[in-house]
Amino acid sequence: MIKSFSFSNFYSFYEETHVSFMLGKKPTITDYDINLDSNERANKVIAVLGANGSGKTQLLKPFAFLTWFIINSHKSLEPEDDIPFSPHALHTDEETNFEV
Repeated sequence: MIKSFSFSNFYSFYEETHVSFMLGKKPTITDYDINLDSNERANKVIAVLGANGSGKTQLLKPFAFLTWFIINSHKSLEPEDDIPFSPHALHTDEETNFEV
């Protein structure tokens, strides 16, 4: 189960962006919660809200990229090939980081 993910310098997000699916102890218990063995609670459902062009789709692109990278990159790339991804347009010479 993915509890959280973060990334930086990927598409329109330059600074580190962190998304957590975990709930604190104060929110009221609902049918949308998952109780974990560690006595933590996570959300079954998460919504991303915002105006058009505010980055909602860009927030989901790390999942698509990581899925491709884990499942298919070894099939379509040679060891010396560059990994195809899009860093922030103003920081193409800096590292991109992912954490799950």
